[in-house]
Amino acid sequence: MSEPAPRRPGAQTSAQEIERLKSRLAAAEESLHHECARRTAADQALEALRAESQGLRGEVGRLRAQLGIANAAQLQAASAAAELDAARQESFAARGALDQEHDESERLRARLAQVEGTGRPQPAPVAGAGRRANRSRRRRTNWLGRAVALLFMLAVIAALVLVVHSSV
Repeated sequence: MSEPAPRRPGAQTSAQEIERLKSRLAAAEESLHHECARRTAADQALEALRAESQGLRGEVGRLRAQLGIANAAQLQAASAAAELDAARQESFAARGALDQEHDESERLRARLAQVEGTGRPQPAPVAGAGRRANRSRRRRTNWLGRAVALLFMLAVIAALVLVVHSSV
């Protein structure tokens, strides 16, 4: 500890010295209380920031998880789109092949009809020349169905004739 300051001649009396020391002590205690209050406020602010930081960390974790899910969904959507495009291309190619097969079968049917009708082969028509744009308007010959319908109508007419003649 340091030695007390030497007394000067004509120095203050001990009562004045005590008063001066008391006032310095009071000022130091007041300064201590002020620093304690500042430190308490700083600690409270630090705790509030820590709590907010903890909450933000949780929010960041939740957002990262959602971002991962969104990225996975985006990858799945891209994969599904690629599969859909491949299926469309395959369907388009299959439709073209089917149209070609249909044109070829009609060409062969026409050639067969010419051979059966005239007894000699005619030159084959050019493939795709008679191709119609709308498939629903293509002629489909169903001779068996037409023959059955004709027989049914003849049977109905015959039944009507019998009913009319039997009642007269």
